[in-house]
Formats: sequence, structure tokens, C-alpha cells
Amino acid sequence: MVAPWRRAAAAAAATTATTTTATTTTTTTTTTTTTTTTALPHSLLSSPVFAPGRLFIGRRSGAAASAAARAGTSVAAGFAVTAAATRRRAAPAMAMGTATPTNGSGNGADSSGDADGDAPPPSPFPLWLPAFTTAAAGGLLFGYDIGSVSGVVRVLSSPAGSAAAAATAAATSPLGSLTALGALSAAQLGAIASASLAGALASSAAMFRFGDDLGRRKELALAGGAYLLGTALQAVAPSIGVLLAGRVVYGLGIGLAMHAGPLYIAETAPASLRGLLVSAKEAAIVAGILGGYLAGAALQPDWRSIFAIAALVEVPFAAAAALSWVPETPRWLLLRAAALEGAGDASVSGGRGSASVADRVTSLRSAAMTALAKLEGLSPAAARVRVDAMAVTVADTCLEANGQVARPSVSSLYADPASQAALAVGLGCVVLQQVTGQPSVLYYANQLFEAAGFGFAAAVGLGAWKLVVTGVAAATADRAGRRPLLLAGTVGMTVALVAIAAGFWGLDGAGGGATATALTGARQTWVLGSILLYVGAYQLGFGPVTWLLLSELFPLRVRSAAISVGVLVNFSTNFLVTAGFEAGRQSLGSGGLFAIFATLCAASVVFVAAKVPETKGLSLEAIEAQLRGEGRPDEREPLVGGDGTRGP
Repeated sequence: MVAPWRRAAAAAAATTATTTTATTTTTTTTTTTTTTTTALPHSLLSSPVFAPGRLFIGRRSGAAASAAARAGTSVAAGFAVTAAATRRRAAPAMAMGTATPTNGSGNGADSSGDADGDAPPPSPFPLWLPAFTTAAAGGLLFGYDIGSVSGVVRVLSSPAGSAAAAATAAATSPLGSLTALGALSAAQLGAIASASLAGALASSAAMFRFGDDLGRRKELALAGGAYLLGTALQAVAPSIGVLLAGRVVYGLGIGLAMHAGPLYIAETAPASLRGLLVSAKEAAIVAGILGGYLAGAALQPDWRSIFAIAALVEVPFAAAAALSWVPETPRWLLLRAAALEGAGDASVSGGRGSASVADRVTSLRSAAMTALAKLEGLSPAAARVRVDAMAVTVADTCLEANGQVARPSVSSLYADPASQAALAVGLGCVVLQQVTGQPSVLYYANQLFEAAGFGFAAAVGLGAWKLVVTGVAAATADRAGRRPLLLAGTVGMTVALVAIAAGFWGLDGAGGGATATALTGARQTWVLGSILLYVGAYQLGFGPVTWLLLSELFPLRVRSAAISVGVLVNFSTNFLVTAGFEAGRQSLGSGGLFAIFATLCAASVVFVAAKVPETKGLSLEAIEAQLRGEGRPDEREPLVGGDGTRGP
């Protein structure tokens, strides 16, 4: 039996197909545009599909359900076309500083029209900017930790430096005189550098189970709180134990921010800007690393202030998320509405309980419309149309046969073809991102810079180079596409690794692999140039694009859990490659080790060419539908691999 809301959707789609179109001509001072839209039938907006409190009911079954699903997809496509036409028509007026009010059908309306159809007033900045800035700040603080802890460890590794830090703090630091930590062992210094990783792994693992319960904005707020608490413990730590506790707590914030950030940006950014904004978060991480280097140089030997200055970013970051200065994502709100109604159907069967559930579902749907209008500058009527289409997709893809949203599990990540395709591409890119030698190349880069006498200046220069290339990748991700950036990046990395292996070849002795100090003259210049090529190619491709693909490929019902797994795999493989580097260098030699990395990188070129789909310009719902094999052939065209076939 087909659920009532699916019959309504099918009937509404049939009605839409025969409805006459209204043609509206909108004239500006520079252009004249003719827009044709399909009027929305009143029966659709009043049907059980979109009626408050009954948004998500039942699942499809059999041939009749397949027809209903196709009808629902057609309705959603019509909504997307109408909303896109509305935004295109309003763009010239917005560019001149005025907004063109629109009504629910997308037609122009004057100031005397219905208030429900009025577009929001023009904004002096892009409407998505506050949401993006908030999520990117979490990445900036992650990068700052990477850069700043190197300066802190450098100070604490020297007893004289630690004593000087204590004297400086007593005289000048706003934190005052605190107990000096004294001489620290190599193991303690290593623990200070890596303790944040333990916290990041713990919070990332927890988000596999609880990510969808918390919500994207609340998770960012928790990240801000962990950042603040961790910074406070680090800055005032009277002992090594308190300092390590602060590092672990700060790491909890890293794991939360790295999990929620890509999700939040992908689910709030316009489809045409999603590549730019998710990639720009990677640029924020690099900018944080650079800022950490600069803070370490400017504030040493006062290592407490190096930690404490992060609060300048942490306070507004935490406040923006915790005080609702930015909205929750519309897609998560609809997912929670579906879960709430499913749970309500299972526990109550009428009376006040049902009414309460209906009211809360209606409230969540209203919040989704408000958030979407705020993020994309839509009128309430246009936002309602978009949210209605999203609701159909959520009901179609996120509900079990019993009408409830399933809890995430490992098996749910590969339970259907769409999830399997996303898992193969997403986790494949995460693993290849690390096993192609990125940690090892940076290790040698630091050795080379120190051997050449560049030291700190070289570290800052390398950070600036990474930031520039990441900016280029972010700026071109929505024009060039994801696949071209990945292909160019992996090819460049392969060439660079072959060159690095050649530079070390013949220098390895019987005692193990050669170090960077063995390079002199032309060899040193050759390897240094190859390292710069590698770093640039990595930041063009694997660096930003891997996280972009993770945030957009996975279906909504497993997106949070999948990002959690991606973060865990990223941190874990980075640790394994770093931990096994020295043993590999001793057994294979430096030249042999980088030859292995080059071979793996060449394999990654083949993987990207054969398996990674192109997703630029597509909404998250369109990507999900196409990975399931739905939609028209012309709609599926962008989502193909290099062999002309759709995703893995």
C-alpha cells in the first residue's frame, strides 16, 4: 500500500505537468530577461506531503512506490528551477544595491504585495558569510594549534628557555608568575605535541553516534567551549599534568570542529559556492598554522601567552554558535523533524501527545524555512517551496520501512549503492591523502631548511606558499571542478616524489637512509624545489578537495557518521605514516621510501581518474539522487568518472 503522502505527491506532480506556465518579463536598466515558471498547484501546498505535522510518513514499496518516487523527484526538480529563476532574476538588482521582491511563484511583486512574498532587505555582505566564518574559525584554531605548539615545544625543550619564560611571565605576562615546569624529558615533550591528537580522535569517534543528535551548530558551540577550556588550562598550567589535560581538552575541540565544520558549510552554502567555501576552510587551517608560527616567534619565550592568544578567536567563535548568531542548517532541521515524527508515531497514537509532536515538527520545519531564507536571501514563500522539496528528499532517503530514522551504524555506511559509492571515493581519498607521503615530505622540508640555515623564515615562507595555493584551489573549485584539481594535484605530487627519490638516490649508506643533511649543492636545491612542488600540488588537490568530497558525497542519513569516520581515518593514517616513517627510511633508504610514495601517488592518479565523480554546481540532494541512479541522463552527466560511467 502506498503511503498517503506519496499518493498526494504523485497526484500533485501529474497536476503540475498539465498546469499552464506563466511568463513574466523583468526589465532592469541593463538587461531584459524572460523567465518561465510553472505555477504551483494549491492542491500540492495543501497536501499531506507539506501539511504541518505530517511531513514524513511511510516508505515506498514495489512498482507503485517507484512511480511515486519519480513523481516526487519531478516535483522537487520543478521547485529547484523556480527558486533558481527567482535568484537569477533578483541578481542584477542586488548588484545595484536593491532587492527585487518576489512572490511565491517567483514572479516580481511590488511593495504592495503580500508580506509573505517580500524578499529580505539587501545586505552589505553575502548572507552566507557569517555561517561560513563561524565554521572556518574552528579550522583556523586547529591550524593555530599545529603552528603554535612547535614554538611552545621549542621553548620548553631548553631548561634555559623554560627559566627565561618563567622570568618573562613574572615581569610582563598578563597571566602573572606561575610555577615553571622545569626540565622536561623527550617523552614529555612528545606528549605535549601529540596530546591534542588523542582528544581529537575521542571526540571524532563520539560524533559517529551522537553527531546527528547534537546538530551542526550545537556541535560547533561545544567545539568553541572545548577550545576555550583547553586554552585556559594550557595557559595557567602549574604542572605538566595540567598542561597535558589542557592539550587533550583542546583536542576535543579540534575533533568536533573538524567534524562539524565541513558539514555545516556544505549544508548552508549555495550549491554554486560550496566548492569555494568548503575549500576555503582548508585555507583557514593553513592560515592558522601560519599564525601559530608568527605567534611563536613574536611571543617566545612566553609560551603561556602563545597558548592564551587563541582566545581572541575562540570567544567570538563560541559565542556565534552558542548564542544562535548563525542559523542551524535547514537539512539537519528537517532530518530531526523526520526522526521526531517517526519516534512519535511509534510511541503515541493520538491525543495530546500526537498534537505535541505535530507542533514540534511544525516548529522545526518553520525554523528550516527561516534558516534557508536567511542564508540565501529568499522570500518566505520561495524558502517554503525549497524546504518542501527538501522534505520530500528527506522522507524518501532517510526513513526506514517503519517510518523512523535509523541510528547510524557501520553497516549503514555501505547499506545501499549511493553509500557504497560515496564510501569508496571519500575514504579512498582520505587514505591516499596520507599514504602518498605528506607527513614525510614536511619532515624533510624542516630538515632541509634547518641545514640551509633558513630556520623560522623558511617555515613561515612554506606556510605562506601553502596558503596561496590553497586559495587558488578554493577560488577555482566551482569553476574548474573537483576532478581536474585532484588530477592536476596528484600528477604534480607524483612528479615531485619521483624527483625527490632521484635526489636521494645513491646517498643511502649501509646504516640506513640518508638524512636531509647529506644533501649539498645542486642536490639540495633539486630536492628543495621538488618539495615546494609537492607541497603546492598537495594543497591544490588532496588538501582541500578531499574534505570537500567528504562533505557532499554522502547521503544525509549517514553524512554525519561518514564525516566522523573520515576524520578518524585521516588522523589515524597520518599517525601510522609518521610512526612508520623512520623504520621505512632505515630499511628502504630515503630514495627507496620516496620511490614507494611515488608509486602510491601514481596509483592515486588512476583512482581519481576512474572513480572520483564531478559534483560542481549540483545541490546535495541532486548528488545523492544521482549516486542512487535516479534523475534524467542529462542531470547525471556531471556526476561521472573519467571512463564515462557514473561513480564507483
